[in-house]
Amino acid sequence: MAERLDGVNLRIGIPDASVANVIAGFGLDAWEASESAIHLLEDLSGTPAQQTNMSATAWLRRSPSRSQVIVQLRPARRARLGRPWAGFRAEHGHRLQITEEWGAAQRILVATLTASLGLGEPAAVPALARVTARPARGLLSATQIAFLADCAGLTVLEDQLIMVGPIRERAWTLRRDDLDCRVRRWTAHRRGKARSLDLADLEAPTSPADAPFLFPALRSLARRHLVDTDAETGPMPVRALLWASARR
Repeated sequence: MAERLDGVNLRIGIPDASVANVIAGFGLDAWEASESAIHLLEDLSGTPAQQTNMSATAWLRRSPSRSQVIVQLRPARRARLGRPWAGFRAEHGHRLQITEEWGAAQRILVATLTASLGLGEPAAVPALARVTARPARGLLSATQIAFLADCAGLTVLEDQLIMVGPIRERAWTLRRDDLDCRVRRWTAHRRGKARSLDLADLEAPTSPADAPFLFPALRSLARRHLVDTDAETGPMPVRALLWASARR
């Protein structure tokens, strides 16, 4: 397992105050985006999000083409990614990817186990869709529950599992300066709350061999769009869960 690395994800978290400027600077509002509905899974171990270190996150993504439940460990620990996960890649509707995530100040190992649910949800999420919370027992597969137990020491309490959403996800695939990248934006609204959710990441999935050459180019592209590339922001699932949990 120590030798396995399925890829590298170059990620620049865009500070909240810069999201609208970055969207405008790239001219993305005039471009068609792929859209999905995101539902976060909260209280995986019966502990509210604001009281955990958020090393394990899970969410449901529904799009017109497919639905998936995604479980992610970040950071993942190689010492715990042993059998049967060392050789697990794709089986019975599940796919496991072991990648490195490169950020402004750190590189971490990320393990992502995705379960396919088949058909998606054709209806788009309205821009001001209200976020609600409801029970989510049975959404995680037995394989994902075993993965969390083996690789994170986390016992899922399904009776306390909560699904929070929908969050509107829009993703744009771009090519700038011979660099293929993606802007991903999550937005949500809650009645009676002054601050809505508006998060964005700039990403470039690549190979371990190409990552050292492409990361400086991605940072340069972000800086030209007035992004503080030295400001480390957490991944969107973690930031969104903290937002949702604090407002329930």
